Amino acid sequence: MFDYDGTLTPIVQDPAAAIPTDEIRDTIRRLASDTRNTVWIISGRDQVFLDRWMGDIPQLGLSAEHGSFVREPRSAQWRNLAEQADMGWQSEVMDVFEKYTKQTKGNLYIYAYPVLSIILAIVPFVIFVPRSSMIDVSSLFIDFKQDHSLNESASR
Repeated sequence: MFDYDGTLTPIVQDPAAAIPTDEIRDTIRRLASDTRNTVWIISGRDQVFLDRWMGDIPQLGLSAEHGSFVREPRSAQWRNLAEQADMGWQSEVMDVFEKYTKQTKGNLYIYAYPVLSIILAIVPFVIFVPRSSMIDVSSLFIDFKQDHSLNESASR
């Protein structure tokens, strides 16, 4: 398994500029072509982006949008793993994100469709803000726990 951003491509200011080099693509192609290997790229990126830059390697497995969509090796079809999930909890999470975004200068959150994207977005939401606008992480989680009765089964 290889993570796309920061492993196969450098972290860049413009996400569209995170393009793998020919050397990286050739290396992934060679690894995936060896029948002793099962090679996957995992990413928060969407299927269109991964297909554009890595989709021409048929033996390669792709996992997009934090695992919500997968394309098995030797398949051209993407499977939506999030479509069967109960998404009812998202509105409560979005309410808390909006509250903290408004309270913290320079913060923003980005909503992505799949189930996992919004949960995994907590880490960059908290860490990648200017030090002067850092939020109190414990307050964020207390809000989730106390003020929003998130369904217990959604966390399992």
